[in-house]
Amino acid sequence: PLTASKLKHAADVTTAAQNGLLVHHYALSGKAGGGSLLFPNPHGRPGIEYMSLSSCQQPEWRPQCSEVPMLTIDEFVAKHVDNDNPQPQKAVIPYMSIDVEGFDYTVMKAARKSLARTAYLEFEYHHQGDWADQKLQNAVDMLKDDPFGFVCYWSGVNKLWKITNCWTDYFEFHKWSNIACVSPQRQPILAAKMEQVFEETIAI
Repeated sequence: PLTASKLKHAADVTTAAQNGLLVHHYALSGKAGGGSLLFPNPHGRPGIEYMSLSSCQQPEWRPQCSEVPMLTIDEFVAKHVDNDNPQPQKAVIPYMSIDVEGFDYTVMKAARKSLARTAYLEFEYHHQGDWADQKLQNAVDMLKDDPFGFVCYWSGVNKLWKITNCWTDYFEFHKWSNIACVSPQRQPILAAKMEQVFEETIAI
């Protein structure tokens, strides 16, 4: 909550809010229906990157947790994107970044309508949160299938390594990493460029 408050203040006192940066305060959920949950709110310490809802399961953090409203990505898009969109057809979501400290796949499974409209997706993969018991292969396979049609890569510095249709069990290593996925149907130019970078990477 403190981080959200600081971000909203920064957007309001700069030109960011005037140029379309909207800060909404929600916890992303893997289960539809709203509600709320305990989320860390360390007083005087905004912007702690590694904190998530799992932090409030630890006794030492529980006194510094606050109730936060909860939405799935699909619920958020319906409420804050489509309602404000004057176009009769639902627009493509050009970019979606999910970094929720180990609950990425859980959140994606409840974002099916939004992901089917997304051109480019990034998410984090490691060993914490729900990732401890989830498989990256299942996430990549889900994103590959209709209606999503994503091609996913390991994301590095000026390098990409394809995962989709190139799976090996070694990829299930549960270490800090980022996955970049593109829809060739919704973003063909970027898809071609990413495939080119992959080919250049394996040629090194």
